[in-house]
Amino acid sequence: MSELAQKIIKYTTIKGRTTLGDICDRFEIPIKNCKAVLLELWEKGEWTGAIDWRNKLILPPKSLETLPKCPQCGKDIKTTPNLENIIECGYCGLKIYSKKREEVKDS
Repeated sequence: MSELAQKIIKYTTIKGRTTLGDICDRFEIPIKNCKAVLLELWEKGEWTGAIDWRNKLILPPKSLETLPKCPQCGKDIKTTPNLENIIECGYCGLKIYSKKREEVKDS
């Protein structure tokens, strides 16, 4: 895992609710790279959390404790399946990255 990836994991865990812009500013990286790092970390099972791509909001792993209620809108999760097996709130569109892809398939 890269040093940048470790810093992003630590920052999102400690900071709590944050934005992609905040992470980009803090670590001086383009938003495209930040998105790629977060998705790569999720793929490897090294990061969990929730991301509202539309509003560029990142919720930490602790936010997943609210499941089966959406950590953003508070409504019961009405999942919307997608090709990547990511849980998506059917009300607000928040994407929840709670498990590695393989773990979701095996569940």
